[in-house]
Amino acid sequence: MNPQTPPRAPNRRWLLVPVIAAVLAVGYAVAGFLLVPWVAERELPRLVEQQLHQRARIGEISFNPFTLRLHAREFALETMEGRPVLGFTDAVLGFRWYSLLRRAWVLDEVRLVDPAMHVEIAKDGRLNLAALFPGTEGAASAQPVRLAIGHFSVVNGSVDFEDHRHGYCDRAERLSIELSSLSTLDPEMGPYALTGQTPGGAKLQWKGEVSLAPLAATGTLAVENAALAELKPYIDDITAARVVAGRADLELPYQLALAEGKPRFSLKGAKAHLRDLALASR
Repeated sequence: MNPQTPPRAPNRRWLLVPVIAAVLAVGYAVAGFLLVPWVAERELPRLVEQQLHQRARIGEISFNPFTLRLHAREFALETMEGRPVLGFTDAVLGFRWYSLLRRAWVLDEVRLVDPAMHVEIAKDGRLNLAALFPGTEGAASAQPVRLAIGHFSVVNGSVDFEDHRHGYCDRAERLSIELSSLSTLDPEMGPYALTGQTPGGAKLQWKGEVSLAPLAATGTLAVENAALAELKPYIDDITAARVVAGRADLELPYQLALAEGKPRFSLKGAKAHLRDLALASR
């Protein structure tokens, strides 16, 4: 009679698989929820100063590594002299998983709440925003950031405008923007739409197409109920009379490009409807 074979000890190596998977998942979650925001809050100001020669401040960043959604609050971009350029109170960015495969920032969505932009044209015609766009004079790099956005939206935006050539300033507020297919990866232009109004009561409707590399835009800007007296610095160049009062509805088909740090703007087929116009001699 053969002696009984002793029972073989069970193989517990397979138990290591879920343990390793759990450890990796915990490590990934900790890195995403804690490490990414910490690095971003620390490195963003340094990168902005190094690449754009601007100063950046940000209040708080949170990131969900499982949905790839980043939430940022209280961001401000300023010149080195402290003049405001861009800012927002709240922003949501939704990244796509295959961003790494394309070696680019590929986003499903970018949503900005209460963004504020300060547009300034110097006496020599240079635009302060030119430094933010690569390939223009004053930009830090000739290579554009590899970026693609599926849907871009703005809620309650505002734009302050100063033209030091003419001593003119104005403000547009309550801006709402919807833009799709914005990209520096492909040469195609993406459509956009903008609505808003000015403190003087003018309503804006802005539709067309825009590209980032190179920066260019074509479309039509429709302005309803614009106060002509507010445009006095520009009207003075084309009339010997002084505009005292009046309202205008404008339709402005345009082409815009940025070259050597200066905006190039052209109009073709513009229409204007004037009412309640009052002029006075100089």
